[in-house]
Amino acid sequence: MTAICQFYEYIQRKHNDSFDFFFERNGMRGVISELDGFSSYLDVGQKGGNIVSFGTNANAIAVSTSRLRISDVFQFLRYLNNRYTTTKYNNTFVPKYIGHEQTKISFLLRDKQQELTASGSKRSATAIQEEYKSLTLFQCAAFLKIIRPTTTAKPNKLNPFSSLRVSFRNYLICTLALEYGLRRGEINLLETDSFKPSIHNLNGVTSYYITVTNCDDEENVEGSIKTETSHRTLKITKDHYDYLCFYVNKLRLKLITKSDGSEEHEDCDSSILFLSTQSPKPLTLRMLNKIFERLTKALHQHFSDIADLKSMEYMTSCHPHKLRHTWAVSQLYHLVDEQKMSITDAKDLLRVNGGWSIKSEMPDHYGRRFLADKANAANLRHVLQGKDQC
Repeated sequence: MTAICQFYEYIQRKHNDSFDFFFERNGMRGVISELDGFSSYLDVGQKGGNIVSFGTNANAIAVSTSRLRISDVFQFLRYLNNRYTTTKYNNTFVPKYIGHEQTKISFLLRDKQQELTASGSKRSATAIQEEYKSLTLFQCAAFLKIIRPTTTAKPNKLNPFSSLRVSFRNYLICTLALEYGLRRGEINLLETDSFKPSIHNLNGVTSYYITVTNCDDEENVEGSIKTETSHRTLKITKDHYDYLCFYVNKLRLKLITKSDGSEEHEDCDSSILFLSTQSPKPLTLRMLNKIFERLTKALHQHFSDIADLKSMEYMTSCHPHKLRHTWAVSQLYHLVDEQKMSITDAKDLLRVNGGWSIKSEMPDHYGRRFLADKANAANLRHVLQGKDQC
């Protein structure tokens, strides 16, 4: 009951509305989108959403207690899903759709609970690293080595996926999250025509863009756009555009050899970009999770520091949202250090590119790693200067 009361209080403070009205307007998916902020709210002792300030009394409750409260809230949300994602409360939808939606929400709750509670199980130096949720430079370099597609000319023995078709698809999925901050559900909604060039520029230079929005095949794809502000168009590199074109034209569909010896790609009714390799159907979120489970296992197998609980490079798991975290932090570095923006302006631009609403606290949350690293670097410079003077 304490956990549920704290969650109700969090919704009331953030939205100036009761949980009941918020749930009625936004549904289960809207409630799930608030869980990251609720976790941060607990971590700073229920003092509000802005977590970029630190103090000796920042954590009002133990981390183990915080994770237990989050788990209790998930138990409550599973009850709400079983009760309200039914034909009794959604009589305008067909029973088959309601059952499918209830299952998808169950998976979303399971994955989100694993994401928010994993780092609280081990409280050591490694657990502090996990709380940042973004990859370190070492982890990022290791991850890029793991996901490099394997080819006949240049095989990648680190990659757990041995075929070009599968490893190239997974490479695109990972880099869209890591380099452009796409959410897992947004990646699943991409279609074969979501990326296009724009040649009508005043300077005559061709630019390339990818559009993040709803898809035409919504009934057969698992994924969602979180808010109205999540619909956006992002500029991508020419290399990434070429990679996407190569995947669609050469690898997306399986090549079938006919009886006369000729080859053709298998038939596919779906316009979804990323398909299962077993059949020409869109990837499910469960399949996507399996991909990242195997990538995490490969990281632990080939990089001992990442598998070592005593190392600051230890990583429990790698998943799309961790890559999105990494993108957000790297964006702040780029905007502040290279573009010379103020931290406030940088977070505003991050909000737009990341597809967060004006009320979202996530840009501040992602800024925590950036500010902590800058503070550590400044302190290290001070220490080294003091040694020089000795």
